[in-house]
Amino acid sequence: MTTTKSTRLAALLLSLILATAFLLTGCSKTSEGIKNITVSIVYADGESENISITTEKKFLADALIEEGIIEYNKTGLYTTINGVTADYNKDKSWWCLTKGGKEVFEGFNTQAISDGDIFEITYTVN
Repeated sequence: MTTTKSTRLAALLLSLILATAFLLTGCSKTSEGIKNITVSIVYADGESENISITTEKKFLADALIEEGIIEYNKTGLYTTINGVTADYNKDKSWWCLTKGGKEVFEGFNTQAISDGDIFEITYTVN
């Protein structure tokens, strides 16, 4: 693994740990009530689809699970999005989460959602 990949992976793991700690302390901000969000999924071949979701869930993972879009695996990561699995150990692939085109430092479990949010989930290979 190159230094850049190691650094990126370390940053991702650190952000997941910090986000979990933040959630456990009850400090996470969420929006109450019904929210309409858009999730754009970009697959390995560059094809994409936009999914509109109406939910009362507070966090992105909960809304995506409710819609059957993501699957939780035993590693604690969401590796299967809309039936497509990214396997970092196999081909260095993973799902990159962005919001409004900007990198987020939250995991799916701790990414609070608000009405009108637009998220992108992109199949990424390093």
